Amino acid sequence: GNWWNVTCASVHITHHFERRMNLFPAGFDEDGLMYVNTTLGDYPISLPEGPRDHRTLKPAAMLLSKDCPVTVFILSVGFVILTVMGLVLFIWAPEIVGLFRKDSEVIEVGAAAIRYQSLLMPLVPLVVSGNMLFQSTGHAARATLLSSCRQGLFFFPLVFILPKLFGLAGVEVLQPVADFFTALLSFPFIVAFFKQMTREGEGLSKLKQT
Repeated sequence: GNWWNVTCASVHITHHFERRMNLFPAGFDEDGLMYVNTTLGDYPISLPEGPRDHRTLKPAAMLLSKDCPVTVFILSVGFVILTVMGLVLFIWAPEIVGLFRKDSEVIEVGAAAIRYQSLLMPLVPLVVSGNMLFQSTGHAARATLLSSCRQGLFFFPLVFILPKLFGLAGVEVLQPVADFFTALLSFPFIVAFFKQMTREGEGLSKLKQT
């Protein structure tokens, strides 16, 4: 088996009493003295399948890696799933609205709104993942900005502009247009953050080699 050191760490990000449990690899050296390896301890390590010497253990994954695999995976899977959902909604929009109302005019208006929204659904993962990315990494200002755009900063002005210009069609495209502008704003933020992580990840890789 392997020895582990369990500690309680204070985080103080969202609450002054917020705590986390840390699990650090430990062991005993040739003199019987216990050691704990906390090198880059905030990065994930792989769990061993058997006994191993933890003194030379290094993180198996870097959270600031240049490939940003987790975010890329979420964006890719979300894009595929919501593209398929959008296609289904676009094709069967009248039937879906018809499940709730039998009025032909309501079905026509509702189906149009659903179809407009379905065209922008592939962009939703970019909006949501970008917001969650900055929230989870402690970038409160950017997370707040992006979260307030879709149904706030972009949505409210469009409420007054689009219906006045396009009438009922302006109401139908209101949310999709807000989603589009929010995605446009999210994209450069995410790209800039990826570049920042690449630089920091390269710096940490050099630090690990020294």
